[in-house]
Amino acid sequence: QSKKVARLHMNFSSGLKLAGLDDFLTPAQQCIKPVKLDKRETREAIHIVEEEGNYHEVLPGGERLKLETTKISLTDCLACSGCVTTAEAILVQEQGLGEFYKHLDTEETVVITVSQQSTASIAAHFNISFEEAFEKITTFLQHFGVKHVLDCSVARNFSLLETSKEFIERKKKSLEGTPTTLPLILGACPGWVCYAEKTQSDYILPYLSTTKSPQQIMGSIVKGPFAESISVPPSNIYHVCIMPCFDKKLEASRADFKNESFADVDIVISTLELLEMIKTKTRNPNGETEPEIESESETGDVEMSEPPKRSETVLSQSFLELARTRTDSVLAQSTRTSSEQGRASGGYLDYIFRVAAKEIFGQEITQIDYKRGRNDDRLDADLVLEDKTVLKFGIVYGFRNIQNIVRMIKTKKCNYDFLEIMACPGGCTNGGGQIRAEQTTQSNQLLKQVNTTFFETPLEIPERNPTVCELYGGWLSTPESRKQFLHTQYHQIPKLEVTHPLAINW
Repeated sequence: QSKKVARLHMNFSSGLKLAGLDDFLTPAQQCIKPVKLDKRETREAIHIVEEEGNYHEVLPGGERLKLETTKISLTDCLACSGCVTTAEAILVQEQGLGEFYKHLDTEETVVITVSQQSTASIAAHFNISFEEAFEKITTFLQHFGVKHVLDCSVARNFSLLETSKEFIERKKKSLEGTPTTLPLILGACPGWVCYAEKTQSDYILPYLSTTKSPQQIMGSIVKGPFAESISVPPSNIYHVCIMPCFDKKLEASRADFKNESFADVDIVISTLELLEMIKTKTRNPNGETEPEIESESETGDVEMSEPPKRSETVLSQSFLELARTRTDSVLAQSTRTSSEQGRASGGYLDYIFRVAAKEIFGQEITQIDYKRGRNDDRLDADLVLEDKTVLKFGIVYGFRNIQNIVRMIKTKKCNYDFLEIMACPGGCTNGGGQIRAEQTTQSNQLLKQVNTTFFETPLEIPERNPTVCELYGGWLSTPESRKQFLHTQYHQIPKLEVTHPLAINW
């Protein structure tokens, strides 16, 4: 059994192994999956499991049939309440570097969106500025045939604007005495959403904002107006997102973000996996490149070997020696919308608090006074008018704090209006897919450096972004288009033991 586990683990990307994830399902563990039973005439047979793990069915006449191994996809994981998190082996198979390399060697147009948190992590690792890191990442990826490298800022702006509209609508109803659901809880973190759907769906789902995460809004943009602008059918675009979180792989696999022809995001690569690619595809400054191989034909003439595949390219330079590629694309400009006190997970509380204070109560907020809760991952922001708290917002990071909030909601003791919830302690810059410090004692210092680098990006107001205004005026000009491309839905995952009392263990 242990040998089989070892063989499975050898297939994992080193990025996943470095993260220390241990929630993958091995042959020694049980995965409970709803099984569709074929309604056919039953027959007596003996089922044999060999030492190698193969399954055979022996019929009464002695005939021996090999049974096919059941395949689990990420879609299966999302539809099953057998566990909360994902199976690591499945993530590697469907959302790993190996799959990404395959598509580099096709005729597809490869488009990559890089999250700001990932860029900041790379910048901190190589001790360079945010701008230089993004430009070197662009140069590096273009060496492998990537046509376009984009930033996620425009998509984040849409996510902020739509979430703020949702909140203001609900809050105004509440003030008018109309029944509504508060607090509005951010739904941009897939780890939190997966937890809510599988374990707390009866209580939590009505509170979740329906606005898509920046990753998935970027998927809609890339396969929509961007595809049209470069005259490439969306089905011919291979869209890759580089993200700070492994759960983003799971989010991209949701059926809500696919149609019969294509997925909005085809694959998600973590920051750790990008670093792994950089380390294996670049050389040290003093390293030598492999010489081009010549071979002799049958006639004795020297002929050049076939050009190497894009995925097999190894650069003769180190990452720091790469040139800086600047682009004028409006979708490649990095910005931020929050102050440093508002954290680096998108700035939802920071932005929505200011907008709501102005639009609902006519208050111009120049600086938010954050109050620390029981720990650094609990922050509150209140708007008090005439000794009355009219807005109460909270930042809640990490499952230790999330469970306390869920308990408050269940017991109807939650007096918040809006909650920015992220599954990772420290937020997105400390996501599970980010680069880790070599020593645990250096973790806090590295996170501070990543956050400092993140906030090097210029501050902007989302509603004043020209690209945002242009897309709202055209591509998103109707309520139907805004609902389709900027919003999503959540699913109550039924308890497996109730829905499938005869589910098998395998």
